Amino acid sequence: MNWTNKYNIPKHICAWLKTDEYDHDPKVISATTLIGPARAWALKRRHENELTMDVSDMLALRIGTAIHDSLEKVEVLNGRDFKEVRFYTDFQGYTISGKMDAVIDGAIRDNKSTSVNKYLFKDYDDYVKQFSIYRWILDRNGIEVAPYAWVDFFFTDWSKKKARESYDYPQIRYKEVKIPLLSLEDTERYIADRLLEFSFAEQTLPECTKEELWQTETKYAVYRKNKDGSRQQKATKIFGDSEKEEAERYAADLNGEVEKRPGKVKRCGYCSAAPFCEQFKNFQLAGLLDE
Repeated sequence: MNWTNKYNIPKHICAWLKTDEYDHDPKVISATTLIGPARAWALKRRHENELTMDVSDMLALRIGTAIHDSLEKVEVLNGRDFKEVRFYTDFQGYTISGKMDAVIDGAIRDNKSTSVNKYLFKDYDDYVKQFSIYRWILDRNGIEVAPYAWVDFFFTDWSKKKARESYDYPQIRYKEVKIPLLSLEDTERYIADRLLEFSFAEQTLPECTKEELWQTETKYAVYRKNKDGSRQQKATKIFGDSEKEEAERYAADLNGEVEKRPGKVKRCGYCSAAPFCEQFKNFQLAGLLDE
């Protein structure tokens, strides 16, 4: 990885941000990689020696890692409990790995430093896949764990004011959440499908899906017209991606007009392979990047 420092962060902080304790092995696909875009994985492999990242992009990750490291030092383990152990299993010509934060009282636990919205909108799909793969790997290593996992949320943008205003909002900066996992059979089918896509990715470079891109929904905004024929500044009504015809009918009734607001792409801004990706360049030209 080649590093830049656009914001002149002091060298001792840069050294901390660039510290990489991850267990890299080109022959191994981790659970977190497996749930990500195959295209990004293939591009990173293809351009491994050309990848560039700014140290500032590592700030959120390193702050989260600091919480992990602090929790790892606290000993509350008993019996078969363990922390930060990487397990491996061979499957369909690949080695799949998983390093869960901990297994405590027979259940997987993982620490997540994230926004409150992740919790409020129950945006747990990636977590379900990640922890289900962990459980599947453990099972193939002779370790049985519960069909659910616990997430220890540490909120990066928690607001005391919002907590006072709404009981649904987390009342403190921390929240424990129980997440049901996929069955072992469904998990294995999911892994098999992902490996098939990864096996072809280096040659075919399949495009990232809307879900993988964290792309927001396309909207249709209906505007009334002023007497002089100009459009009013504020939309009268907003319609969803599947409601284009309804938006057009509503606009016709008002003698107004419809403005399409394409969904914005978020993930590209976090992908080190973006400079080598034609899909990213097309989004950039179309003004679809959420920057």
